[in-house]
Amino acid sequence: GVDLFISIHINASERPSLKGIETYFLNFTSDPDSMALAARENLIPQERLNDLQIILRDLMLTSKINESSALAESVQSSLIQHMKGEYDGVVDLGVKRGPFYVLFGAQMPSVLAETFFLTNDKDRERLLNAHDLEKIANALLAGIENYSQKGHP
Repeated sequence: GVDLFISIHINASERPSLKGIETYFLNFTSDPDSMALAARENLIPQERLNDLQIILRDLMLTSKINESSALAESVQSSLIQHMKGEYDGVVDLGVKRGPFYVLFGAQMPSVLAETFFLTNDKDRERLLNAHDLEKIANALLAGIENYSQKGHP
């Protein structure tokens, strides 16, 4: 009976200067940054992601890729709009696709939202502030509401 699945994460990078917000939906990718993140999130070597993409290809026939893409766009847009409205320097890293375990098997539109980088000083400040966490939660809710108002399930 679940209509949507949103997995909320805090991002990290070996590059402390990297900052921003990005949202993923389950799909194939050849983007090296997306593949590296998927490998970290899935706790597997990056080389094994090709096996996951083969499995994903089989699942694509019954998946909710288009709806997940639309949900990801709505969530990302809302996160950026709400956070940029209050803070300078919020970076929109966009909507991306990737083979994430957490999204496998969902039979409803599903996304993985990476809300700021713990490894970036400015982003970390936002993640440690209760007011900012509430802003993130409200932005996620607004993204879901916007997605639903456009006639999605």
